[in-house]
Amino acid sequence: MLKITIETDGRTDVVDCSAEEEKAFSYIAVDPAEWLLNMIRTRLRAAVNTVVKDASDKRPEKLTEAARLSIVGTANIESAKVREEKTRAMTRGVG
Repeated sequence: MLKITIETDGRTDVVDCSAEEEKAFSYIAVDPAEWLLNMIRTRLRAAVNTVVKDASDKRPEKLTEAARLSIVGTANIESAKVREEKTRAMTRGVG
């Protein structure tokens, strides 16, 4: 049975796939674990590129990975969670 475990910020999330879900997944992916790792890496790369675009005047495709990560490391940005909380607080204050 396919089991996916994600640990972050002291929290663990587990996705247990049924035999039927695993069968369906192996129909679209030769190696489901490798497919998932590739998907995560692709999404991480996109997130880094978004921060580079939003926090600098640089074009991510013109930079090395080290340069992109350096920009992210020094960027003064708020997490999506913080931005969402601020939006909710502003919405509650209206009306």
